[in-house]
Amino acid sequence: MKKLAVLVGLLVLLSACSLVEEVDSSLDYLDKAKDQINSLSELSNEIPSLVDKSGSDPQTQKQLVEKLNNLKEDLKQFNQLEAPSVAEDVHQQITEKSEQLINEIDSVVENGNIAIERIENSKLVKTLNDVNELFNRIENLGLN
Repeated sequence: MKKLAVLVGLLVLLSACSLVEEVDSSLDYLDKAKDQINSLSELSNEIPSLVDKSGSDPQTQKQLVEKLNNLKEDLKQFNQLEAPSVAEDVHQQITEKSEQLINEIDSVVENGNIAIERIENSKLVKTLNDVNELFNRIENLGLN
């Protein structure tokens, strides 16, 4: 009987540890999603101005390329995260939209240079805003 009580106690303890780990994982995921939200919001606000200046200023063009390349890497890293169960569907949508955004970036950046005419005619800003909306859905899931 004592062994059964110890076994039950051990199972309860393991379940509690698992729950704590899941909560920690969810909070970590939410923190990373919030970081992405901030980055995407900042970049979507900056892109129009950077594009306008990039045509005549090589330094601004370099800055824009760097920001887009950093965004690509951030999106790839976020896509690799394991989403908590409550965010799995949204994470899948983010992954799909992120891949679309990465392709948009690749279509306007060639060999470290940006094709201004391509970015003006691309869906880059719209896709960026779409991805940002999906990240906002994660923030509103109540994981915090």
